[in-house]
Amino acid sequence: MMIMTFFELKKIFSKPFNKIVFIILAVSLCVVSYFAIGYVDYVDENGNSTTGIAAASALREEKNKWAGYITDDVLRKVLEENAR
Repeated sequence: MMIMTFFELKKIFSKPFNKIVFIILAVSLCVVSYFAIGYVDYVDENGNSTTGIAAASALREEKNKWAGYITDDVLRKVLEENAR
């Protein structure tokens, strides 16, 4: 199985056009990933805004506080927090 995969990859990368397309695809992937990570915004309760990887991790931490099943107690807590 590994020999067949190696043969197919060799066949793909033997042509110069395929190499150029692969490089363009890799560069496009890097650019899109950079924009996806760089433009995450997070505003904390004090009104301070952060962007980038730090904002993504802060947003993930904030979302994990509310993770779990929705029960009456959780819903009541959310409504109280929203009213505050």
